[in-house]
Amino acid sequence: MLERGEADLMIMPKQYLSEHHPCEPLFRDTFVCIASMDNKALRRNSISMRDYLRLGHVVVRFGEQQQVPAFEEKFMEHFSEQRRIEVVTTGFTLAPPLVAGTNRIATVHRRLAEYYAAQLRLKIMKPPVEIPPVVESMQWHATRDADPGLRWLRDLLKQCCE
Repeated sequence: MLERGEADLMIMPKQYLSEHHPCEPLFRDTFVCIASMDNKALRRNSISMRDYLRLGHVVVRFGEQQQVPAFEEKFMEHFSEQRRIEVVTTGFTLAPPLVAGTNRIATVHRRLAEYYAAQLRLKIMKPPVEIPPVVESMQWHATRDADPGLRWLRDLLKQCCE
């Protein structure tokens, strides 16, 4: 989208950025697992690999037909293909409501989990394996580097993320 001029600015994990355009990091975040407080299968504040694989998952995928897995799903493929995916959604903000009140779990960014934890009665747990942190970054087309409106927006985003 950036190459075709369909987007002025993109925000995405650092590893997905183009090497041909300017970029700047916005914030760093870690991954956690979330589950409903009512989930009887999880009594502790941690989750074993056995439970992680056994429980149903809400996962986030992108693309027109949700064929592009999010970072955590790509990472977890190295450990197992046995996860029970019950729900696929197109955005991380949709995952917590799809976990609330169910026996499903999801792996999401810590900031998002903390935002939803109290209002949806979610517990936050450490994943069963160490998932590398994500560095959310913004990127814009090189030809728009000096654009005053885009520069203002970039500065505003940096301030909000600080």
